[in-house]
Amino acid sequence: MQWGLFMFRHSQGQISGTRVVSVFSSQDLPPLPDIIQTYSYTGANQDILVPAGANFCQYILWAAAGSRGWTGAGDVGGAGGATTGTLAVTGGESLIAIVGEGGLSTTSSIAGGYGGSGACSSAGGLRAGRGGGRSAIRRTSTELATAGGGGGGSLYGTPGGVGGGTTGGSGGSATGGTQSAGGTPSVGGTAGSAFQGGDAALYGGSGGGGLFGGGGGANGNNNTGSTGGSGAGGSGFAGGTSALTYQGTGATPPLNTDPRYPGNGVGTSNDTSDQAGHGFIHLRFFI
Repeated sequence: MQWGLFMFRHSQGQISGTRVVSVFSSQDLPPLPDIIQTYSYTGANQDILVPAGANFCQYILWAAAGSRGWTGAGDVGGAGGATTGTLAVTGGESLIAIVGEGGLSTTSSIAGGYGGSGACSSAGGLRAGRGGGRSAIRRTSTELATAGGGGGGSLYGTPGGVGGGTTGGSGGSATGGTQSAGGTPSVGGTAGSAFQGGDAALYGGSGGGGLFGGGGGANGNNNTGSTGGSGAGGSGFAGGTSALTYQGTGATPPLNTDPRYPGNGVGTSNDTSDQAGHGFIHLRFFI
């Protein structure tokens, strides 16, 4: 606190006396409390307004999981990945939150999901699994941190690849996205690309979104003899300091015992419903 000497004049303009008053400086103000912001899946970009006075943002991102294919053995989708770290920010700036959409099990054709998962298709009441979307923080068009989405499962094929890590998990012969390139597809699928998972051939699982998306799966119909039709996982990107990117295990997301993990199946592949778990973002701002 600072003290100041102020002079006061009466109505005729003569100095009538002085008074000692207190003057607060910024150093006297209490420190900015930690501010928590969380973001769940909405299907659209969400604005992040950095609180005034904040210099850093500690983040944890969970990506969405890939969906199951047909209910036979080996068709489960891959779990979404997770990424943690601390970013330098400026109070009052706007960032963008992308929260990945959980993969869908489909009996027809379906476009890619929010967060960059690839498209897939099926027919005759059978099911193919779409990959999960990435979760990310962006400053305009620059990706600051990314958690990779899991690959979708196919008919009777190998499981979808897990998302996250510096290289996403493979799905059969489809490979995961890396730090510099999309994953390669199985025969009939398409390759992953920046932020985008590859599309799948009929009955195959599609790739998960990521810094670079996983490759799309091949025709996964058991009647054709194909057993490698699942999609691969997208890669994560650990931006900032103290930053790490993680893969899940099978259908289970990483860091699911962290107190910031919200539960509700976030990042978890499905086994009884048509949609896998969406992503989630937890942010803590501080000086």
